[in-house]
Amino acid sequence: MIRLIACILTLTLGSTALAGVTTVRLLTGARVSPDAPVTIADLATLEGPQAEAIGALVVIEDLERAQAGERYTTVPIARVSKLIEGLEGLRMGSVAITGTACVVAPRGPARAAPAAPPEKEPVKPAPTGPTVRSSLLDHLRAFFGVEAHELRVTFDPQDDEALDTPIGDRQVEVRSLGSSRRMPFAVTLYDADRVAFNTTIRAEVELLRPVAVATRRVSRGTAITTDDVTSEHRWVGVDDTSPAPEQVIGRVLTHRLDTGDAVGAGDIEQPVAVGRGDITSIRSVVGSAVIRTKARALASGGIGDVIEFQSTDRGAKFLARIDGPGRAVVAPATLTQVPTP
Repeated sequence: MIRLIACILTLTLGSTALAGVTTVRLLTGARVSPDAPVTIADLATLEGPQAEAIGALVVIEDLERAQAGERYTTVPIARVSKLIEGLEGLRMGSVAITGTACVVAPRGPARAAPAAPPEKEPVKPAPTGPTVRSSLLDHLRAFFGVEAHELRVTFDPQDDEALDTPIGDRQVEVRSLGSSRRMPFAVTLYDADRVAFNTTIRAEVELLRPVAVATRRVSRGTAITTDDVTSEHRWVGVDDTSPAPEQVIGRVLTHRLDTGDAVGAGDIEQPVAVGRGDITSIRSVVGSAVIRTKARALASGGIGDVIEFQSTDRGAKFLARIDGPGRAVVAPATLTQVPTP
């Protein structure tokens, strides 16, 4: 009996197709473009004379809005049937719809084809023997009087080809064209009486030097003591004028230092031994005689500074070198000095 019914259904469907019926088979799931309206053609397979018109019917105008933050949205068979029934010019009984619901998800971006690996540049053989680079390093070690471990040089990669130029039997001349941290050098190779190579190379040059480093916070105006600083080797530029650790003792800070700060040349000044307006003891050396007098300082200065003084009777002005608190010496050598501002 069941086999008889199946045969009758098969014959019925076959005759229906022959009669011009359009079939709509709703898929169980579909991935669609997130940037375009979703049509029945995106969700079903269609066959028959009205397939094109039915397939163009829009089921979802805006997929992102329909999802409402969810990953998927479901289109039931009833929604598809209602759209088809409303199609103008539809021949009643000429459409067969099968399925239950279709789960719709946006289609992800297409995977890009893997990029071809970059072609490897042929590795140039390392130069043998002396090169422009090694000659420059020898020049710098001799110029600054340092060992190899006390010198750090950073060259521009664009100069690698020139730096790797072999010297061979030629004579090399290296001239420093400046003394900034980023130093320029003129390099010339001579082949007998002919210039075989000539270029300018820049390099960042640093030296490993002992510097004074604060061991604790030290306030502005404080005279530095041995308890305030320690000696520590650090990389500094060749234009760094920081004093040696032993030279900062007794100097006065111009601003506060925190623990670990290096003491630079601009961080310290000589303590004032004679202040502007101070009455100072002056010793004048004339031949084998020493004359003592008093004078008023017209400027402030530390020990070793040459400043201007004026006699206490507001007489002559003269220069004298400060040699201690409240003391200065006049000698022919100091008379030619320019007073410290």
